[in-house]
Amino acid sequence: MKSNIPQRIDLACRQLASRRGFYRLTVDELAREAGISKRTLYRYYRSKEAIIEATLDAFTTEVLADIDDLLLRENDPVLLLKSALELLADKGSFIINPASMYDLEKYYPQLWQKIDQLRIERIKQVIGLLSAQDPYLGLSSHINLPILTTIMTASIQAILNPAFILENQLTFEEAAGQLSQLLIKMLSPFESQPSR
Repeated sequence: MKSNIPQRIDLACRQLASRRGFYRLTVDELAREAGISKRTLYRYYRSKEAIIEATLDAFTTEVLADIDDLLLRENDPVLLLKSALELLADKGSFIINPASMYDLEKYYPQLWQKIDQLRIERIKQVIGLLSAQDPYLGLSSHINLPILTTIMTASIQAILNPAFILENQLTFEEAAGQLSQLLIKMLSPFESQPSR
């Protein structure tokens, strides 16, 4: 079955961005990769930036739906965090490669801000859902929920962003892996820690 044209353009943008980043893409390359004419492409999108934005929006929608599915299946916050980061690394390879991250930081910061706002809203929602599963987490009696939410969202915003990753010559996977280890330790049940 032949996919519709916007889906073909979306796939072409992801494939090209995963190899070259966003900035160096041309509309000609996108049309060629999608197997359509440039004229046809312009019937659906007014500019390259509109294509990139639509691709990022589609990706965000997919990932948020996948995280919703994870929330229905997974009660363990540690496994949930690991699974969410693995999902992001797997489906988001076209965003998290160094070229794309650089391009988002330098040329499309407004698109990164849009992604960042959506992920922060979702993080807050996830923490709220996990805290509702108390006493499994055992957090409400030990850590104020707004403090936990602020710590987690601030950490994710500060570390999993293009500027930090590029400035510190990290890969997304390295940054996400180390951050997840720290967050997992923070989410580990407090009862297992020695008392004073």
